[in-house]
Amino acid sequence: MTENILDLFKSEIKMYLQNISNRTILCIFNYEGEIRETNATFRDLFFPAPSGGEKTFLEDILYSGDLEDVSLPQEEDYVRQKLKFRRSSGTPYFVESIIFHRPEFYLLLGEFTFTSAEDALNKISQLNQELDNKSRELTKKNRELKKAKARVEKVMRTDKLTKLANRRAFMEFLKKTLAQSRRYDNNLTIIMLDLDNFKEINDSYGHPVGDQVLRKVGDILAENVREGDMAARFGGDEFIILMPQTAAAEAVNMAHRIRKKVKSINLSAVKKPPTLSLGITEFKGEESAEDLLNRADKAMYEAKQAGKDKIISRT
Repeated sequence: MTENILDLFKSEIKMYLQNISNRTILCIFNYEGEIRETNATFRDLFFPAPSGGEKTFLEDILYSGDLEDVSLPQEEDYVRQKLKFRRSSGTPYFVESIIFHRPEFYLLLGEFTFTSAEDALNKISQLNQELDNKSRELTKKNRELKKAKARVEKVMRTDKLTKLANRRAFMEFLKKTLAQSRRYDNNLTIIMLDLDNFKEINDSYGHPVGDQVLRKVGDILAENVREGDMAARFGGDEFIILMPQTAAAEAVNMAHRIRKKVKSINLSAVKKPPTLSLGITEFKGEESAEDLLNRADKAMYEAKQAGKDKIISRT
């Protein structure tokens, strides 16, 4: 049978057949899909050689059962495709095939890949392992992403010079805390702080020295606020402290402590230590954040007007 086929086809097909292996299937079928001839490997895989009046068609062993799923070449041409055959057990056989068009029939040559139950289980196990690995990688990436997001968020909410919270972070915290104070009728107090004569420090000693003073004030605030309070750089030489669940009378003690510590800052480049003017006010219950901040700012301004290095409390 092989010799007859060799006589029918071009040299590239001859070379292919000369290197034929037991994993290679060969099938000749006519234009109607009727199988006319096969090699032993094809017969062993799918069915005994056709005999007598019983006809066998290619679609009988296609997994889809439909010859239209096969791409058939035009005249004197060939196509490559991956076909899926089946046996009576339903086990799929995947075949990398070449189908040649010849007068009155097609020649199908291909390499089959058998998927046994053991192979399938091994493949599933391998895929599960790969899935686990990908899942672990994804979990790790998500953790890294969350950490990166947290770092970015922290940078966006932190004053670069003093490392305190910035105005944006303070305003978010203030609005949240105000809502809680309204709901639970809690006390809430703000201390507004402003460095006295800070422009003179910058003009006399330069902005690097001014930055040193701001950093020192930031350190003092960070070290002295309580857990649950927030100290922030509100802008320029102005700072602010938010003290939830605290009455104004309690905040006065905090203000005096901070004022004294700032006054004790010792910088060799500065002839006299910096001082603060502080304004204190307590939340009244239904006012807005802007109203509360305005009242604290006015109290701080009164401290300035009273001679600076002072604390004024206004309710």
